[in-house]
Amino acid sequence: MVLKFTYESVESSYRQIYENNSTIMNFYQNLQHRIPRPFLSAAEYIINTDMKRIFEKEDLEIEKLKKLIDETRRWSIKIDSVTIGFIASSWINSVMQRLGEHQEDVRLFEKLDAALELLTPLSLPLNLWNAQNIYFSIGKNIFTKMNETAQKRDAFAKKWMEGFSKLGYYLQVKV
Repeated sequence: MVLKFTYESVESSYRQIYENNSTIMNFYQNLQHRIPRPFLSAAEYIINTDMKRIFEKEDLEIEKLKKLIDETRRWSIKIDSVTIGFIASSWINSVMQRLGEHQEDVRLFEKLDAALELLTPLSLPLNLWNAQNIYFSIGKNIFTKMNETAQKRDAFAKKWMEGFSKLGYYLQVKV
């Protein structure tokens, strides 16, 4: 008999172990006992895989990302920070590229703000120089106009300014 393993079959096995035994993991944790290593290995593999996949989609599932981050804390899971940092950086830069093309799209600010807020505590090695350059360019192009409009109590301009400022905080850029 020849055994043939594929990436999908391994992932499926790990997912089954993790999902079928999360109750047992909770039980061990509530008793303040060490969770068996095979359960933690399955959880680590699945959480890292799911976190990578989240950033492969254009529309980020914020609630799913929040849940995965909560699970990393609950189980003390070590995340693959280099790979997830690379993939998250690519996603951030891609969304910033769209924001550079549609500079008044407040939804993109909100999407980026939410993602960066969740990612900040993970201390991922994010490569944000391209996103920072785009942000700076947007600031040069329309910040003054939006600020003046916001001063006149325009609701959209105020929302834009809030999103822009919050994004600047997470990108560590001042205009």
